[in-house]
Amino acid sequence: MIFRLKLSVILFFTSVLFLALSCTSQSGEQNKQAPAAGEQIDEGESEIALIYRMSFINLYSQKLWFAGMQENWELADIYSHEIEEITDGIIRQNIIDDGINVSELMESMIAPQIELMEQAIDNRDSGQFENRFNTLIQTCNQCHTASNYGAVRITVPQTNPFNQDFTPADK
Repeated sequence: MIFRLKLSVILFFTSVLFLALSCTSQSGEQNKQAPAAGEQIDEGESEIALIYRMSFINLYSQKLWFAGMQENWELADIYSHEIEEITDGIIRQNIIDDGINVSELMESMIAPQIELMEQAIDNRDSGQFENRFNTLIQTCNQCHTASNYGAVRITVPQTNPFNQDFTPADK
């Protein structure tokens, strides 16, 4: 009897806690709406989001390289699309970092290079892919310099650090 009472109390408080946390996270999500066009978001929030987004672009660009060099065009298309989505999100947010409009830099410098990269993938041309990837990396570094983050220098990957096979599935 005492055991059932204790179990009931524990289950009750667990349910209340779960419900409270659910309500809190839902209200927090409702407050995280995308800014209106041209609206600048809080700089502190955009810096945190920006560094995470840039880290994902870096990760996906490495995977893009390995997929393209293995002529796995389906996988390369997936990673270039992910890079494009992240870039488009940065552009839409109108991120200003220390007075520099990072969104405008991404739109004028990086977005066109992604489009050229996607053309190389669509053409299934490994030579074109390699040239455009190198240009994309150079443009990333130019963008870092223009945004006062010149210390961040991206390179073309040399070795595969991933536990992932980048060869096409049909090989």
